[in-house]
Amino acid sequence: MGNRRALVLVVLGVVALEAAVWVVAPEPDFLAGPGARVHRYLPGWNYYGQPPLEVPPPAGKLIGVAQNDQLLKFNRYGFLYPEEKLRRSGPDEFRIAVLGGSAAECAALRPENRLTALLERRLGREEPTAAVTVLNLGISSQATWTHLANVGQHVVDLDVDLMILLIGANDLIRARADEEILLIDPMFAANPRLTPALVARWLIVRTQIGRWLRKGYLALRREGSQEPYFLPTVRFVRSIPVLPFEPQFKPQALDSYEKAIVSMAAIAHAHGIGVLFLTQPMLWSQNNTPEESSVFWMNQYEHEGRILKLLPGSAARLLETLNARLLDTCLRRGFQCLDLASEVPRSLEFFYDDLHFNDRGASLVAGEIAKAVLPRLREARGR
Repeated sequence: MGNRRALVLVVLGVVALEAAVWVVAPEPDFLAGPGARVHRYLPGWNYYGQPPLEVPPPAGKLIGVAQNDQLLKFNRYGFLYPEEKLRRSGPDEFRIAVLGGSAAECAALRPENRLTALLERRLGREEPTAAVTVLNLGISSQATWTHLANVGQHVVDLDVDLMILLIGANDLIRARADEEILLIDPMFAANPRLTPALVARWLIVRTQIGRWLRKGYLALRREGSQEPYFLPTVRFVRSIPVLPFEPQFKPQALDSYEKAIVSMAAIAHAHGIGVLFLTQPMLWSQNNTPEESSVFWMNQYEHEGRILKLLPGSAARLLETLNARLLDTCLRRGFQCLDLASEVPRSLEFFYDDLHFNDRGASLVAGEIAKAVLPRLREARGR
């Protein structure tokens, strides 16, 4: 009887505290915006919330990365490119849009060290009299279904001359039996099951106590620790069982991936936009060192409602399968594709975790892309 009374008092206390916070110091919903929340680009606004917004960069000291202390400034479309570059500055400007997931976005790097900034400077050095603009359209946690929507509804409005696509990593979800359920996107979870994770998410988003706890946690992570932002997930992955089978892509999943590739290229070509596809580099391999394995956090696999650990070799084989399908599609369809994965060594000299480039990696990638883009730039300038 005493325990039940105590439980009732605790529940009443939490309800009273929640009501008091709503009245005295309400914390805004970090996902909602003014009016109806309708987004042009499937499936979510942005990994960090509804744009435009400014948020702190990913926290912690990362291998090979000059620490970034500048806010991430997302424009109203949810991308990191400055909104003043939305329109062409003049008839001679050569404009490039770089699409992809977080590897293209480079949110953890300083603005001047991101892939898009380095590519713009590299092309400028090679062609000093050219006006080159490279727009960062990377968006964390998004796969080809989002990129396809962005190509059709946003890239075509940017008046770009060339579209570069770094794709593959986030499409690993296609190896799951339920790949049509977009759980990889935290803004859009089409899951019919009421899981503890969804309940916790609802409490964090919809209650004042949850919002304040989240805000305090993020502040502590930024100010109280230099550990990499993904280290808690690394610890979690180490603690979970290994997936007991070797996952494979179903033929229809790879066919769907190819259709997205072809559709993006077709839309771009219909609007007079050139296309360059890039295969996805990775740190995963069959023989990773202990130091490399210590930064792996993306090798997770959901199976029968459980999160299990995907061995790095298995993760590598899956991504290599997607890269091979991209190369084969481009060869058969006549699309330009740079096999970037074969040009970036699988080493912590170039990555700070499973798939994200550090400063040196972004520089190497920018150099390789510049070699592929320069002939197009010179042709556009009549040289």
